[in-house]
Amino acid sequence: MDLSIRTDTFGQDDQSWIIQCTPSTNKGITLDKSAFTLATHYPNGYLLSGIALGVITATGLYAPYVTAAVDGTGVLAGFLYAAVPIRSTANVDPGGALMRAGVVNETKLLAIVANGATGGGFIDTTGKADVVGNIFFD
Repeated sequence: MDLSIRTDTFGQDDQSWIIQCTPSTNKGITLDKSAFTLATHYPNGYLLSGIALGVITATGLYAPYVTAAVDGTGVLAGFLYAAVPIRSTANVDPGGALMRAGVVNETKLLAIVANGATGGGFIDTTGKADVVGNIFFD
């Protein structure tokens, strides 16, 4: 175990997609690092807030939401609340926070996760139905 002091620096997170959030309903989660791809999900070294997430049933880890997935990630659980730095050399699943309730600006959300359409993490009509009553889209 490496207990040395280190400093991480990454770009500013854009949470302009959040209109209203109920922080008490956010949930601490662990992300399955292997489910995210560098070019699609963290080209700048960190996962952006707003990525749509589902939970892998077998492991309990969170991964990009993909409508057709049969591993559990085909059900939208919520959105990554804040950016999460990814260490490309570390084989560690990072922690994060899941936004499970609130109001989001769909236009800004779609702009943030535009690459998600091909690699997961992108919302659609089916995903919106999964969170009806908890997350509202404006």
